[in-house]
Amino acid sequence: MDVTTQGARPYELQSQPIQNLSERAIGEVFDVARNELQLARLEFDEKARVGMQAAQSFGLASIALVVALGSLAAAIVVGLASVMTLWSAMLAVAVIFGIIALVLALIGRATLTQAGGFTGGTILDRVAPPSGTTAAEAMSRTESAYEDLDRTVRLISQRNSNPSPVRDAVLAGIATMLSVVVQARNGRR
Repeated sequence: MDVTTQGARPYELQSQPIQNLSERAIGEVFDVARNELQLARLEFDEKARVGMQAAQSFGLASIALVVALGSLAAAIVVGLASVMTLWSAMLAVAVIFGIIALVLALIGRATLTQAGGFTGGTILDRVAPPSGTTAAEAMSRTESAYEDLDRTVRLISQRNSNPSPVRDAVLAGIATMLSVVVQARNGRR
C-alpha cells in the first residue's frame, strides 16, 4: 500500500516502517499547509467580493458628490456674479476647485506610493491556485489533513521509544512546521 494514502486505517499504518511513516508525516504537513493556503485564498476571495460591492457603492457616492459640487460651484458663481463679471466669477471658482483637486490627487498618490502601490496576487496564485471548492469543503479537507497528520505523528512516537537522532530531527521539524501553521491559523481567526 502507498504510504501517502489519505485516511489510512491505523492497522495499515502500524505495518509501515518508520521511514515511510516519516515520509508520510512530511507529506501530510505539506497537505495541511496547502489546504490552509487554499482556505485562506477562499476567505480572501470572499472578502474581495464584499470589497468590490463596497467600492461600487463608493463609486456611486462619488458621482453624487460630483453633481453636488457642481451645484455648489454654480451657486457660488451666481453669488459672485453680483460682485464681479460672470466670466471672472466662473474662472475664480474653477481655479479654486482645480487647486483642491490637485492637492487631493497628490495626497492620494503619496499614500499609494507609501503603501507600495497595488500588486496582484501572483504569489498566492502560484502557491494555491483558484479551484472550484467552497470554503466549507476546504475547511473539511484541512481538518481531515490535520487528523491524518496527528494520527501518523502519534504512531511514529509510539512505534519506537528508543532514541533516534534522525527520527527526533524529523519530528522536531514536523512540530516546528505544525506550530507555524497553527499560529498562522489562529492569528487569522
